[in-house]
Amino acid sequence: MLEVCKHLFNQWNDQGIRYCHWKSNEHLMEGLDGETDLDIYVYPTDKEKAEAQLKECRYIECLTQKGHQYPNVCEWIGFDTSTGRLVHVHLHYQIITGTKFCKEHVFPIDDLIIATRVLDKDTNVYVADPNLEIIILYCRIALKAKKKHNIRLSKGDIREIIYLKERVQTEVVLQLCKQLIGSDDETLYKLIMEEDLPFEGWYRVYQIASRWLKPYRKYSKYHVFLRHNYYSICSLFFLIANKKFGCCFINRKTFPNNNLSICLLGQDGSGKSTVTIELCKWLNYL
Repeated sequence: MLEVCKHLFNQWNDQGIRYCHWKSNEHLMEGLDGETDLDIYVYPTDKEKAEAQLKECRYIECLTQKGHQYPNVCEWIGFDTSTGRLVHVHLHYQIITGTKFCKEHVFPIDDLIIATRVLDKDTNVYVADPNLEIIILYCRIALKAKKKHNIRLSKGDIREIIYLKERVQTEVVLQLCKQLIGSDDETLYKLIMEEDLPFEGWYRVYQIASRWLKPYRKYSKYHVFLRHNYYSICSLFFLIANKKFGCCFINRKTFPNNNLSICLLGQDGSGKSTVTIELCKWLNYL
């Protein structure tokens, strides 16, 4: 666990800030080691205190590339001085999911996720209760899939499902389904408990999740269709223009100010190209 992460979470715990790492807890340690992103939910009324501690720990808020900017979600980058690693924090004040470039669905679980969070003893970081996280995970997989009738799981999805099923209490999952879902509670519970869910089962999860989150939906299906396709085309255009024609369209995260220019000087064969490649690998983590 990087010191820059350890210090931040110790500060948040000491200040009584209500937060939790709300998804992908199967690889929480990788996130704390700077190998992948951290997805942290912070209770909205604690926003000011949480961001003050981020700044005190020398994290910098960055500007997200267009198409990935969502309301009540921001991104912070931390630097670990002892290892040189970067830490990428997705800071959520609202738990959202859905189509790429849109994230049109909002989970109405702000109070519940904080009330049920648990402290991970190995890291001293609060994480979502696995009984709640597995419900969120199944809904997320179904809602963000491109082909709703033919949902296919990634290796990461499978790892998370296995990880959570080893930790859940079935009666608690059922109780949470009843508390959250309504009339479809037992159906969703049975689908989650299936050992190997077929395509039609995942489509049923999609239907249940859509009905549950319909009152909290941010965009219409028409809006989602237009936004998703617009940013998909833009992303493809920028990629082709940069790679094939040497353009410099910025499609990564940037910093709002205090940007730095790096100049590498040296004679032929001194390693300028090697250092440049390594710098690009390091900074392209963003």
